[in-house]
Amino acid sequence: MEIDACLASGVLCSESGGIAFRHELARRAVEDAVPPTRRLAVHRTVLRGLTLDSRAARDSPRLAHHAEAAGDTTAVLVYAPAAAERATLLAAFCMNGEDNEGTVAWGERALQLAELLGEPETIAHAPNNIGTIELLDGIPGGREKLERSLALSADAGFDDHVGRAFLNHAWAITRTRAYGDLEPIESGIEACGERGLEVWRLYMLAFRARSELDRGLWTEAADKPPQACFATSGRRRCCGSSG
Repeated sequence: MEIDACLASGVLCSESGGIAFRHELARRAVEDAVPPTRRLAVHRTVLRGLTLDSRAARDSPRLAHHAEAAGDTTAVLVYAPAAAERATLLAAFCMNGEDNEGTVAWGERALQLAELLGEPETIAHAPNNIGTIELLDGIPGGREKLERSLALSADAGFDDHVGRAFLNHAWAITRTRAYGDLEPIESGIEACGERGLEVWRLYMLAFRARSELDRGLWTEAADKPPQACFATSGRRRCCGSSG
């Protein structure tokens, strides 16, 4: 069989119960060689198959890739923001440049389509993922994107996204030790409290305590409720905060 020959030659490899290209360049070369109409049909078939597979349905970057290649803008709006969110978490754990690029790429694609189709929630949230990575990488404009996400979310009443914008901003501040302006942390504590986002308010308190520890303000950092220490520990596990 042709597949057996490709496996034997090393072009393909067995992976997670399936078959994958060993190198990305080989995958792109084969895909580019497929006629456009045939390629579109293949991506649509693959997308349908993946959505029916319970394990594959959790692979948002893969689903977003096939959705975009299939020309399914509705599916892209579902999977691209999730792919950006997942890439943000991966970047948090390992700070890998490729993961960061993936976050920004999917976030920008989701934002582009959301603006085209008038999907307000994605328009509000997508700049959050993009801005967070730009802040972590020291790219100008990251803070402005987070502030845009915050403003749009607040105006639309998307309280969860308001909390996420403050949380990501505070995490980026402590991750990069950018303690020149702690206003986002203080505002986040107040905003999360006003919106009943109690768990996120505790995280914000934890980030404030972390900033005080990093600056040698031991007394101030110690004068925090025990829940703040728990929040710091939990955020470290889920987002890879160091220290």
